[in-house]
Amino acid sequence: VNEALDDGNERLAQLVEERREQLEVNPPATTHGPDDARRALVGEQPPDPLEEAIEALIIAADEDEIAQVLMDYPDLLTDAADAALAQLADEARAQDDAELATYATECRAMLRTVREGLNT
Repeated sequence: VNEALDDGNERLAQLVEERREQLEVNPPATTHGPDDARRALVGEQPPDPLEEAIEALIIAADEDEIAQVLMDYPDLLTDAADAALAQLADEARAQDDAELATYATECRAMLRTVREGLNT
């Protein structure tokens, strides 16, 4: 499991870097504040909260940490998070990273169970 988590960190970092490169090609048209202006000047993009949430979930070591991640990142219980985890699993499979693909799929199933429990 630790190897899968380590691989997950590397894969998420790679995904973030790919997205940053895409945004450098098509930067946002406007900025909204000092941090946004600084990021635009140095070519840095603001962190994606959903990616941060998924990374926190992937590296959570036990049930207590997972519970804390869910409290810290309630967006993990959204359709967008489900889709992002599905995409992560697909990309991991495409790169022959079966451990990360399996773990992302397990996380999706766990999050669905939590969502269903909250809706009843």
